[in-house]
Amino acid sequence: VEAPTTTILTEGAQGPMGPPGTASLGGVQLEMGETLTRGTPVYVSANKFYAADNVTNFRVVGILDEDAAITFVGSAVAIGQLTLSGLTPGLPYFLGNKQITAIAPASGHIVRIGQALTTTELSVNIEESILLS
Repeated sequence: VEAPTTTILTEGAQGPMGPPGTASLGGVQLEMGETLTRGTPVYVSANKFYAADNVTNFRVVGILDEDAAITFVGSAVAIGQLTLSGLTPGLPYFLGNKQITAIAPASGHIVRIGQALTTTELSVNIEESILLS
């Protein structure tokens, strides 16, 4: 039988600062209630993600950051930057019919999703809905 050995550690000097990390994405991960593609605005029902629309299911919790199949776990960005394609820099983006659009809807609910920084970067910052009369 060997006697246990004890190692005593002493605190050393602080090491050099590392490189900056990537931008933090505020997001949510849940099971998918249906198969959806990257960039789809989603809401939650029965603890699953479904495609949001500006008429009945307008309580957007995020934008899918990858394609996700039904029953698999999907990830949605609630605040932060998301890489997409076909955006118009400087324009605000809104909730449309199961998609985001640069044109605010004329009826239903207006939900501002964020603003395009470039043709491929969307700054996501989902705002409260406004019901149009």
